[in-house]
Amino acid sequence: MLLDTARAFFEEAGWACEEDDEKQMLRAIHDGDAGAFPVYIRADDEREQLIVYGVMPDNVDEGRRVAVGALLAGLNYGLPIGSFEIDFNDGEVRFRAGVDVEGGELTPSMVRSLASACVINLDLYRKAIEAVAGGSMDPLEALSTAGG
Repeated sequence: MLLDTARAFFEEAGWACEEDDEKQMLRAIHDGDAGAFPVYIRADDEREQLIVYGVMPDNVDEGRRVAVGALLAGLNYGLPIGSFEIDFNDGEVRFRAGVDVEGGELTPSMVRSLASACVINLDLYRKAIEAVAGGSMDPLEALSTAGG
């Protein structure tokens, strides 16, 4: 049921998406100011939760993961909706925003808010993340210039 509402959001927004029924997930591509990246929406009807992920297209090399993790911690400070995260095993970086709708009803506008948080933040901070991942900036320097 939650995935139906998420699908309705994608249709209203004009985003083409692919569906994975087995994983209860939708996938679309967002082509933002800083380039294209995948957006996933995962539904858990049993727990009544919906999670939206915006995923950086390239994984971070092993030697730069701690530095990127430090940057992400700084970026997360004060974010009202969602957070950045890194998988230290493979270097995947993503922005995650979710909602628990237990006892309520998920609406397409709620999905839009979550998806907007993902694409706006990933678009806004992608260059800083890539600079730290590439070694051209340290996390503190990237934090001082992030979003600008």
